[in-house]
Amino acid sequence: MPKMTLLEMTQNILLAMEDDEVNSISDTVSSTSVAQVVRDCYYELVDELDLPGNMRLQPLEAVSNVNRPNYLKLPDHLIKLHWFKYNNADLKYMTPHEFISFVSKRSEGLDIVDFGGVTYRISTLDEPTYWTTFDDVYIVTDSFNSAVDSTLQHSKSMALVQVESDFNMEDNAIADLPTRLFPTLLAKAKARCFPIFKQVSNAKEDEAERRGLVRHQNDRFRANGLAPIDRLPNYARPRAAARYSTSKR
Repeated sequence: MPKMTLLEMTQNILLAMEDDEVNSISDTVSSTSVAQVVRDCYYELVDELDLPGNMRLQPLEAVSNVNRPNYLKLPDHLIKLHWFKYNNADLKYMTPHEFISFVSKRSEGLDIVDFGGVTYRISTLDEPTYWTTFDDVYIVTDSFNSAVDSTLQHSKSMALVQVESDFNMEDNAIADLPTRLFPTLLAKAKARCFPIFKQVSNAKEDEAERRGLVRHQNDRFRANGLAPIDRLPNYARPRAAARYSTSKR
């Protein structure tokens, strides 16, 4: 199946449900609601899967706060941080519990008060070695070299991140997915629409969605060098469930 526009997917689903034909996703209340289901199913797929097309190599954002010199901010629309370098050195991830247990053993250093009010101690004599996050917004490191910089620098950071792409509610919008996942997205949206609009399930589309996800997990990357680091935190923000109207104009 080639890539489909939002209008084409909406028309396909409306046809399967024996609903009215439309020329735009905004033609009827049903077509608009179905298009919203397609969009939400796309976001769910992106949240569930590690997609190479959604990965970016980019620096983290500077905080430039001398009271929190060991902080960098995660980019907006982040789903997952795969790895993080600072000053060309790989930093090792620690869980918040491991991180606090590690830094609490220090007798000297700089006391940092986190945004949540927790106080911990970092070294100001060395480049960072370990990192964690307490809130999925900021990266926190165990040290920084105060002889070189007053805070961690944006220009010295580098990270491989998976980001969430926007999905515009337009007729010609095309989901930012590999071609092989379009049947899965369509099946997922159909399986979601039938209970909402027809009050019946669609076992055929449920099975098609499961098969598509299994195929993706078996062959996620065309290049062999990439694999997710499952121990690292997932920053996907849960989306509120959308409400759909089944009435027509």
